[in-house]
Amino acid sequence: VRWLAAPAAALAIAVFVAAPWLEQRLAWSAWVGVAAALLLAGRARGWWGEFWTLAGATAAIAAAFHWTPKVLAFALDAPDWVGLSVAAPIVLWDALRLVAPILFVARLRTDPLAAWLPAGLLAVVLEATMPAVFPWKLGYAQIAWPRLVQAADLLGPEVTTLVLYAHAGLLAWVVHLLAAAARGGSFLAAAVRAPRAVVAAAALAAANLAYGSWAVGHWSRVADAAPRIDVDLVQANPEEEGVVDSLREQTEAGGAAPAGPPALVCWPECSGGCYDA
Repeated sequence: VRWLAAPAAALAIAVFVAAPWLEQRLAWSAWVGVAAALLLAGRARGWWGEFWTLAGATAAIAAAFHWTPKVLAFALDAPDWVGLSVAAPIVLWDALRLVAPILFVARLRTDPLAAWLPAGLLAVVLEATMPAVFPWKLGYAQIAWPRLVQAADLLGPEVTTLVLYAHAGLLAWVVHLLAAAARGGSFLAAAVRAPRAVVAAAALAAANLAYGSWAVGHWSRVADAAPRIDVDLVQANPEEEGVVDSLREQTEAGGAAPAGPPALVCWPECSGGCYDA
């Protein structure tokens, strides 16, 4: 039964990490997944733990970006198996970027309650420097809660990932407190003795939330006071034949509305019709 523990933990963490990419309102789920990975990082040492840690990261990426094989097959105008073959190394590459911070703190034998900081900093460096076909950031999992990602306009999108790690670090601390209380210790006494890394996580999370709240309020007021223009956003299915003609027809229909033509018409990525063309 013991040998099932590693794959079961890897699968559970993968589900939590991938969930916000499938349903954005589950932003908190990524905190749980990363917190669990930090708490269990000590068991990721050795080939068995490292293998299943990488397997869990691969499963998380594959689930979060499940559309990749189909999109690549369409882009290449090729069968589905070709899209899957091209997607496999991309998923594995992104999984390596996702898992590297956890394996890093595991190798350093970092205290799980302090691991969020070195792991988060390494994740930021990798996201900023490591090439990727889809340059996503782990912090994008929080995008459903705008106040948590506004700091990207100050420090770049990678800071959202560091904030996610800070939330995971705080969650790991709460788990530690609950475990201490379950063993008969004092919850309050343990909370007062919070390590500096936990204090830093709380400070970062609070500062990020404060700035995000201010930014959302500020730009909402600016937008409300700004001049208004009419904008048409035109979308068509890029898989259909004649997609450009469809975009033109929808644009003309919008311009014929009683309010008159818009000041701006935006066509998205499908305006090119097909990638292979």
